[in-house]
Amino acid sequence: MSKIKKIKNPCQFLLDSGLLFIINRDLMHPLGMAMEIKINDDNSKEFGGIWDYRDDPEGLLYDEETLASGMKKLSKFMEEFGAAKLQQRMDALGFITQEPEEKEPEKPKPKIKKKK
Repeated sequence: MSKIKKIKNPCQFLLDSGLLFIINRDLMHPLGMAMEIKINDDNSKEFGGIWDYRDDPEGLLYDEETLASGMKKLSKFMEEFGAAKLQQRMDALGFITQEPEEKEPEKPKPKIKKKK
């Protein structure tokens, strides 16, 4: 295993890489929440907290411009680093996402009805 390093500016990294975008789009927004990075007057960044819209039946959505920008950042990150790293993990471990070693009962899947 290589030496573990700490990312110097995690908020900037999450914004620039598109990782905050994908965390919000794929996990937080559908659950009615959003992680925020706050940009201060001096352009420094800090974790701004988690917004809670869980009472909103639709969850949250990005506007088209933010969606396009986030996808562009994430695509660049995946092309430059992410895809190779995921392949490296697959080659080393035989999986990308870790699952419990003991077989647990199958997780209940939410019943989602599509509008007609």
